[in-house]
Amino acid sequence: MRIKGPFPQLPLEVEFENSSNEVAGDNELIVSLKVNYTETDIFPTIVQNAQGHCLIPLEDIEHFDVQEDYLKQGLANYHDTAYINLDLLEGTKYDLNFENLDLNITFPAEKMQPQSFDASGGPMQNVDTKLISGAYLNYDITLSQNDDINYLAGVEELNYFTENGVYSYSFLFQTEAVKSNFSKVKNTARNQNKFTRLETNWTYENVDKMTNWRVGDSITKASSWSNSTRFAGIQYTTNFAVRPNLVTYPLLVLEGNQNFQAV
Repeated sequence: MRIKGPFPQLPLEVEFENSSNEVAGDNELIVSLKVNYTETDIFPTIVQNAQGHCLIPLEDIEHFDVQEDYLKQGLANYHDTAYINLDLLEGTKYDLNFENLDLNITFPAEKMQPQSFDASGGPMQNVDTKLISGAYLNYDITLSQNDDINYLAGVEELNYFTENGVYSYSFLFQTEAVKSNFSKVKNTARNQNKFTRLETNWTYENVDKMTNWRVGDSITKASSWSNSTRFAGIQYTTNFAVRPNLVTYPLLVLEGNQNFQAV
């Protein structure tokens, strides 16, 4: 008897040679799966046949980079679904724990798909991006009330960005003191509009050279013995933040693991 069933969802050409691959007298179990000592989030429904063989759905292990020709040795049919009989795979070991309901499968290293990577890394390629211009306004406005007198104040920051850099302008404002009926308050020291410029600067970032140009107002970082200092002028600095993929210090730890075939 020859059973052919197209399984379009499977990469293997599933073809069962004889009726001995038909599963009978089965016992189904839902288990957690571990492949080559690696935990997975897969909970397959495995089948244990009358001979005590363990079968697992092909779709649950086909993406673990096991050679297709090797998996074909254990193909079996169960309710028109392709399964892999682990006992028919020469060199494969498995441990089925009935108490914890977990299945640990160890495939031979030589039966895995070869993997390689380039540790040296290739040259960095620039991503084609379209630079646009725009503007946005950050604001923080406060309305306070004291003895039926209202004060409105706020801090604003206007930013305008183009392909030639970012222009930033921040300022502080305060309105005249007014009553709840919007009439001005006389004979008070806080009845004048105030406008204070805070910072004005232009910043340009060069991604290729990892540098920053800044013209206008700026501020230094605070140290343990002094506070920050505001100054105006031209600033030219190195800025590694524009290249987050660049490692600027030696890596302290290089970790990895290799699973060897058990002897």
